[in-house]
Amino acid sequence: TGCMRWYTFNDEGTDTINLLLDHNTTATVAWVTKEDYVEAGGTVEEYGSVGNTSKGPITALKQLKSDTSTWNKSINPRLIEASEIATITGNSGLTAGGSYYYFHTNSTTKYTGAAGTNKYAWLFDNTYNCTTYGCNVADPSAGAYWTNTADSGSFNTAFTVYYIGILSHDNSVANASGPGVRPVITVSRDKLR
Repeated sequence: TGCMRWYTFNDEGTDTINLLLDHNTTATVAWVTKEDYVEAGGTVEEYGSVGNTSKGPITALKQLKSDTSTWNKSINPRLIEASEIATITGNSGLTAGGSYYYFHTNSTTKYTGAAGTNKYAWLFDNTYNCTTYGCNVADPSAGAYWTNTADSGSFNTAFTVYYIGILSHDNSVANASGPGVRPVITVSRDKLR
């Protein structure tokens, strides 16, 4: 309820525009739990103790659907793709199986600076202790948020946006105490005033 802040991204001048919410709607949730994986036709053995990405972000999407159940049905909330984040920051070298990068430098060089000084602060605002890395405002309950993108170089990790201003793939999809859910919506440009 109430007013929500959204950020436009990757505007291509079409009739619709993508918007990313400035905070997580759920602070922490697994990308996919063992129960959801098995319910989707997988086996306990395939899932193992660290998860399996082959069925997608079932649990995170269930949580997203629950979090946005009272929203206008026409906007179809979704998770952001890792490739969309790479486009936002101008990183053309994003690859699976070992890639990570800091937004401000588009490299593996960490950025530290005063609150509000990271040019991509809005991508990781409202995460734990992020002001140390140049975001605008921190939220101690949320350390990161999931993307919709599994790491093709691993069977059990997915790309995540972390509080340190980084896109990485080192989080096990079974981790229910790490990343959360941050919705993206696509709306008609004429709705923005």
